[in-house]
This record gives sequence, C-alpha cells and structure tokens, in this order.
Amino acid sequence: MDTSNQPKGSNQPKRYIGWDIGGAHLKVAQILSTGNIEAVRQIVCPLWCGIDKLEDAYYSLCNEIPTLADVSSNSVHVVTMTGELTDGFNDREQGVCSILSTMQRLLAYSFLVYTSDRGIINNKTITDTASVASMNWRASAEWLAVRYDEGMLVDMGSTTTDIVPFKSGRIAVRGYDDATRMQCGELIYSGISRTPVMAIAEQFIINGISHPIMAESFSTIADVYRILDNLEEDRDLYPTSDNADKTIASSARRLERMFGLDWNEDLAGTRIKARAIAQVQQQKIRHAIVALLQREQLANSTRIIGAGAGYKIVQRIAESLGIQFIPYYRLWDNLSDDLEDIVCCCATAVSVAALAHLKYG
Repeated sequence: MDTSNQPKGSNQPKRYIGWDIGGAHLKVAQILSTGNIEAVRQIVCPLWCGIDKLEDAYYSLCNEIPTLADVSSNSVHVVTMTGELTDGFNDREQGVCSILSTMQRLLAYSFLVYTSDRGIINNKTITDTASVASMNWRASAEWLAVRYDEGMLVDMGSTTTDIVPFKSGRIAVRGYDDATRMQCGELIYSGISRTPVMAIAEQFIINGISHPIMAESFSTIADVYRILDNLEEDRDLYPTSDNADKTIASSARRLERMFGLDWNEDLAGTRIKARAIAQVQQQKIRHAIVALLQREQLANSTRIIGAGAGYKIVQRIAESLGIQFIPYYRLWDNLSDDLEDIVCCCATAVSVAALAHLKYG
C-alpha cells in the first residue's frame, strides 16, 4: 500500500473521516475500516460571517460525535470544500488557504485533501489552490465511477445542483471550475432550500395566465417545497426570509408576497403557484440532464444516482425521463434506515471518506 500521503506514524486506520466544508454547511462522514458508515452529520456553518464559524461548527460536531476529534494515527481525516467561494474571502485562493489553515489547527497534524488533478494528497503538499476549490462534486462522481462503469450523478443540494456524467469508469466533464461548469450545464445554481424564488424565473404561467413576480427576497424555494410537502425540516437549517416560523401558513404568506399579494388563507390556490414554480426549476434541471446525456452519448439504459438534500426531487425528474434512478444511500451495504436520508444529503463527505478508505484500506 502506498502510504506516502498517509498521516505520519499511522498504521492501518480504524476510521476514515470526510469533511465537506461548504459556505453554508459543514458536513462530516465517518467510515469504519470495515467499510461501513458509522456516523454522518450536517450543521450550519455560515462562512460569510467569518472563519470562526468553521471552528464553532467543528467543535459542535465533535461534542456530538467525540470520535471525530481523534487526531491520532487511528483516524484519517480528508477534506473537500466549496466554502472558499463565500464573500467572506477576497478571492478563492484566500478562501482555500484560510480553510486549510483552520483545519490544520483543528486537526493538529497533517491531513488529507481531495484535489482534482492529484486525487487525495497530504495538505502540506498543496501547491495549486484551484485544484482544491469547489471540488467536492468531483469526489462523489469519482467514487461512483469506481462502482459503476457508466451513469450520471445528480446531486441537488440546498443551493446548487451538480450534474456529472461518467462513462468507461471515468468522469466525463468539460467544466473545470464553477464558471465553466455553469457554461457547460454541469452546474445549475438552484437547490432545494436556499435559492430565492426570484432566481427561478421572472414570471410563471398559472392557469394559462402569466404572473410576474417581484425582484425581492421575500421567499425561497424552501417555502415552495414546504407548501408542497416535499421538504424535510432538517434539510432546511437556515432562517426564513422574514425570520418568521416555518409553518405552511407562513410559507404561503411569504410566497404570495412574491406575487404582490397578501395571503387570503386559500392554501389550494397557493399550492398551484408553488407547483408552477417547482415545475420551472425542475424543468431547468431536466433540460440540463438531457443535454448532457446526449452530449456524452450515454445509453438509454444508463442510471441516475441521486444525492443531496433534494435527491427525492431528482428521483421525480429521472422517472419523468424514464431513466433508472438509484438513491446514493443504496450503494452502501448494512446501512441503517435512519442514516439513509442524511447519507444522501452528505454524499460528498461520505464519498471523500470512501475514497480515502479505498486508497488506504
């Protein structure tokens, strides 16, 4: 076994701990040397408020799962991120360096980092921050490509949707960063909870009539999916647009405000509006999936692996296209029922830990 990038002094590790450091959430997954998932968690981590939020989130998770704090040779920690994108940093390079420096202090020894060009390497050997920035999607797709020869990862998170085809056991993408991935249709900046409704479209067709909406942050897509009973509350961890509660009534009030209306307690009417908004969002994702399937000439018998907090929405899209759908959690044996949703939600953290296990196990 090649141990050149393994933490100094470590033997066969007992745990592989994957950290996915986003701009809004910190996700962690802990995999045993047997290959079984032991623990997975997600916690709010608003990095735009300062790098100290990462420390706070880290310690909160360690208090809940003490083994996460193990920095001995019995645990291999591996980091991936998207948090460098937040406007708390001047640029992505500063963000990557700040996050890695903070994790160095928290983990108290050299750890591993997922990179786009060199795979999993020791953090002390990082020379190109661009190979680290916003590469968590690639870690998930790389692990899937090991399991399946051909398919497509569709990871719908709180803010974005990653669409990553792979074939012949290799990732088949043309985008190499956020900008080019958006240009190639491989990254859709729309998710299941944090996306403002005004970012979905300027107007919606409802009962054959065009209804413009206001260019205001009165409501997010979380309100839409809550009204439609498609959102588990533990997948929507941030305050609402008006800092009010997360009841269906409050969500309806916020959504009607987008149309310049006060809610008249006609929930059926509001659900029609919510359904129209959800359909537009899902149609954008559907079009992107179809375009990439055609671009990569993937067979009609291919599969979509759904991940992220919105994996059930991905399932609806896949089924509407007549494509086999596999939830990410189904790729894991001996997984308890209570871990299924959170494993999908934190697929990036799970995948990067799995890649470390694959390399050093």
